[in-house]
Amino acid sequence: MEIIENNNEQINNLDKIISNIKLEEIHNNEVKKIYNKDFIPIKTPKYMTLFEYTAIIGKRASQIQDNAPILINDYNADDSSIIIAKKELKKGVIPFIIRRPLPDDTFEDVRISNLIIREEF
Repeated sequence: MEIIENNNEQINNLDKIISNIKLEEIHNNEVKKIYNKDFIPIKTPKYMTLFEYTAIIGKRASQIQDNAPILINDYNADDSSIIIAKKELKKGVIPFIIRRPLPDDTFEDVRISNLIIREEF
């Protein structure tokens, strides 16, 4: 798994590209359905794994410690960077994309905002 960091400008550019794609694309004589940006079907499970959860929290907490802007308003000044990162993840405001490897040596990029976070995390 690899976490790809994004900024809002890159996400907006990706949204523009996706919105410009037609609903059907012909590739190798077969029709593949391409869905809009709100629902992109994924091949891998829709649940975030514990490994992904800890990697995201660790990466975001590291960014916060390096004076990255905090993406939420409801935090206390004495909250640790890990607590703030967990709050940001629960609100779905962290603009990360997870790269999940597939068995055929390809990969799938999934926005963490499209994944379901288990309650036990």
